[in-house]
Amino acid sequence: MEIKQNELAVRFEKTKTLLRSSNSIERFAEALGNDRIARAYVGSVLLAVSQNDRLMACTPGSIIHSALRAAGLQLSVDPSLGHAYLVPYKDTCTFITGYKGYKNLALRTGRYRIINVAEVYEGQEVVEDQLKGIHTIKGLPSYEKGKWVPIGYMLYFELKDGYSKTFYMTVEELKAHGERYSKTWSRSDSLWHTNPKAMYEKTVTRLGLNKHGYFNPTDMLGLAETMEEESLEEAEAIEGEWMEQAEQEQAEKKAELAEKTTDELNAMLGFEDEPGTSKKPAPAKKKVEVSIPKQSMKDYEIPASFKSKQAGKIYGDMSIEELQAEIMTLTQYEPKNQEEKVQANDRIQAAKQLIKYIEANPI
Repeated sequence: MEIKQNELAVRFEKTKTLLRSSNSIERFAEALGNDRIARAYVGSVLLAVSQNDRLMACTPGSIIHSALRAAGLQLSVDPSLGHAYLVPYKDTCTFITGYKGYKNLALRTGRYRIINVAEVYEGQEVVEDQLKGIHTIKGLPSYEKGKWVPIGYMLYFELKDGYSKTFYMTVEELKAHGERYSKTWSRSDSLWHTNPKAMYEKTVTRLGLNKHGYFNPTDMLGLAETMEEESLEEAEAIEGEWMEQAEQEQAEKKAELAEKTTDELNAMLGFEDEPGTSKKPAPAKKKVEVSIPKQSMKDYEIPASFKSKQAGKIYGDMSIEELQAEIMTLTQYEPKNQEEKVQANDRIQAAKQLIKYIEANPI
């Protein structure tokens, strides 16, 4: 039965409360290294859940448990990155590693020189050297109805010691694998149907590397993709044991914020007051000069409501992790009026734009 939007909102609020609790942050910090990165990661989890009604309908404990598994492997659950996915199954959130996630885990071992997945198209033929066990692709793809039609996916990897291997599966074999093993295959919104290429690449990478390649033993333990009985029990314990403390922390935080003036709240978030509106002197702010030689900042200007300041001038030389933590802080902030809401949103967009700029222009 479809869950109504107001019930989804209630469930999502419970998920947010649990994810932002000290218990949750402590667990994510253990997996990710420090408290600041943990808060940023929690922010990315909430963003992923908020964009999917089926995830919002999942139990908060299962969402946290799946996200902790992804964090333990140092993989992002941001769907746009393709490292790992939070996937709803009935009212339970499950964790699936993506193609880029498997590739990332393999490269971390330091043993691989090359890892790649290639599409094989209609008109091409796959030939295997029976002695070496290496596949080659022959022929030219046929361009049918304005596109190349994939008929299979091939993994190729080469280790630094010279060992190389290929692993090939046809699209029919990949579909049969998904139908047999995926819990979500029958659903129309399953990744197998909405993003089949991602699932085909993930499957051929996982099966090929598991069979012929190498992962760190600790990563192998975290790659099991079925939620076992003890995992379900842990998810339920998260909801039962953490909820009371989380609600108490939330109440204390609201009480603390209620006692602060608008100027104090703005200072907490780094907002500048309009001239003549502040009753207290603004806190001293560190001046940061930013040089961005590789690309114009034209596309990274903040909306006019933020006085057309540029993202770089606001955030200086902050790292991606620090910017993500800033986004998380602003996401948690509860504005008192529409003006503060607009300001917070503008700063979030500015931070996101600067993250894109940094990723596009690595040092």
